[in-house]
Amino acid sequence: MVYLIIKTGVYRHDIAGCFSDPEVAKKEAKKLADTCVDSHHTYCVQPIPTEKVLDSEMGWTGHNFNEPEEMASYKKT
Repeated sequence: MVYLIIKTGVYRHDIAGCFSDPEVAKKEAKKLADTCVDSHHTYCVQPIPTEKVLDSEMGWTGHNFNEPEEMASYKKT
C-alpha cells in the first residue's frame, strides 16, 4: 500500500506526494494545508493498493475507480 497526498478543489488537481508510511503522509498533508494560499483546497491522504488494478466503472466523466476511502483530509482554517 502507498499513501498519496491529493490536492483537491472542485476536482482533483495534483498528487502532492507518495509515501509508504501513512503517518508521514498525514503530517505532510497537514503542513501543505497550513501553508496553502487559500482555504479552498483540501489535501487528502488516499491509500492506494500496489501491484493491483483497481476496479472501475465508466461514468460521464470517464472511468471512476473504486478506491479505498481516504484516511484524512486537511484544509487551511
